[in-house]
Amino acid sequence: MEFLEEAERRDVRTLIAALMDLYYIILDLGAIVYEPTRILAKGYEVILPSNFVKCTLLVKGIANVLKEVWKAVYSPTRALIEELRISNTVEGMLDIPLTSRLLGQGLLLVASRKRKLTLESIENIFLKAFLKKLETDVEQLLAEIDSLTYEDTIYEEVFKAFTEDLKKKLAMIKEDVKRINQRTFMKYIRINERLLEDRALKRLAWKVLERNIYPYNVIASRALDYIRTNVLALMTKYEEETNNIRQAKLGLWDYKLYEVYTYYVVTYTFAKTFDARLISMWKDETLISLKSKEVKITYDKTPECKSWVSHGKYRVFNGNKISIPAGRPDIAVHVNDEITSVCDAKYRASAVEISQSRFKILGYMHEFDASIGVLIFDPGHVETDKTDHVDREIRETIGFIGTAKEHGGIVVEDANKILYIVALEPKLHTKLLESKEYRVLEDMVKKSIG
Repeated sequence: MEFLEEAERRDVRTLIAALMDLYYIILDLGAIVYEPTRILAKGYEVILPSNFVKCTLLVKGIANVLKEVWKAVYSPTRALIEELRISNTVEGMLDIPLTSRLLGQGLLLVASRKRKLTLESIENIFLKAFLKKLETDVEQLLAEIDSLTYEDTIYEEVFKAFTEDLKKKLAMIKEDVKRINQRTFMKYIRINERLLEDRALKRLAWKVLERNIYPYNVIASRALDYIRTNVLALMTKYEEETNNIRQAKLGLWDYKLYEVYTYYVVTYTFAKTFDARLISMWKDETLISLKSKEVKITYDKTPECKSWVSHGKYRVFNGNKISIPAGRPDIAVHVNDEITSVCDAKYRASAVEISQSRFKILGYMHEFDASIGVLIFDPGHVETDKTDHVDREIRETIGFIGTAKEHGGIVVEDANKILYIVALEPKLHTKLLESKEYRVLEDMVKKSIG
């Protein structure tokens, strides 16, 4: 039993690693994420902790901006900038040579130099306050991540994977901030505890940006991004999520993660193939803006007002009214509001289930008048045992699946219909691009655009 659970955990880790890797790549393409992806697992809605990937990127930016902090800390004399003032009154230390030249030209003006920055300047006060808040937040966040307990095996692996990079970056920041605060320059800057509150720190940051002195302006810009994100509040939300999942006792739901991975692969393939101008992501759909077309890719969502089954006329003999629900493909591709492709994804499935899914896809194609159907399955998790008592049709399908596994996929084309069978094994982005199945998916997205 323990061996089986560990094997399942290894599978989940591989799947999540592939999913996260692709999510990073999609973000690198400039995707704007409005809501984290949500999945319906056994009737319960689970928030995929993809916000921790966004936080990791933000924290990485904070780690980089600490290099700018070192510039100010290592060379405070260079940071104590003086600005020249020419007026009819002395506003600082008199610049005698320049004043003499002004008087020699008949100008009744004096030149003086006034320090724009001192140890008590708003820039240095902001710097000390921000570093203090960062130090406190990092310690608290690391403690909360480590103390979070799970009962759901899948979510434990999901959460650990999504926070692993964040923990590494936070640990680096913690050490860096500690070393910065040990510098003599920092010890002489005095701050009030109330300046550590978000509202006060925001006001300081905006003031620093107004004065626009390098490198403080760069630090202030990153600090505002950090405060807006509120990583500690995000952690609280996922603690609540973990408690809900613990009570729900979801059990094994890794097949839903495979659906999300498939959804991300299709999204990435569209964006990459057509060099997307804009990618906007919500909890269950992605909008990709191309040069002349808009592509909407939905995940586990009923296409609105597209099903003839749910919107067609109906008759019953006893006169009662009925409501027929529309189908819900795992993935549906809309091009300029027309459904061109529907997809079903299978992770841990028997050959019988995959055979049945082929007909399910054909049904979706008919229901939504889509010209393309796609059946995607993980070839490493197809159960082909106990097939002695299955009928001839399913036995032939098993052979068909074997061919798809060997070649990465199969395409069946008619005059106006195309069916893709894709053997997609979870793999990192670099391996995905080299795979045969990616070539099949590229062909699919090109045909979807038309």
